Amino acid sequence: MKLFFCVSLAVFSVTDPAFSQPSSRDSATGNSIILHEQNGIDSLLGKYIRYNETLKGVPGYRVQLFFGSHKKDAMEVKSRFLQDKKESDQEIYILYDQPYFKVRAGDFLIRMEAVKFLKEISGIFPNAFVVKDDIIVPEMKNQEKK
Repeated sequence: MKLFFCVSLAVFSVTDPAFSQPSSRDSATGNSIILHEQNGIDSLLGKYIRYNETLKGVPGYRVQLFFGSHKKDAMEVKSRFLQDKKESDQEIYILYDQPYFKVRAGDFLIRMEAVKFLKEISGIFPNAFVVKDDIIVPEMKNQEKK
């Protein structure tokens, strides 16, 4: 058995490199890199990029300030937020999800940022809470303005 293993190892180690995959050298380490790519990867990546370009935002968090069925009440909450938080750079959104209006503030990628903002406004809006929502990250906002 040992003899078979040694002979097999010797045969496979001296085979002609011309039969192997084309390789290139990693300039940083000098190691050989072999790339195996299936057909259709480029088209799949293209579809993925086109799909992501159609998205309006990314998953994140906002602070919900109001939930009710009257638009007038939602507008009052929005104006109160804008008056009390003039120094805040957080955006405010009024959403209509029939038959309710929701007032949400902020665009936070991580929940801890939203909780921190919630604590800042808890004196003004004691019933506010953090919700998951699709948000517009600052980099996307800057691209939309161009």
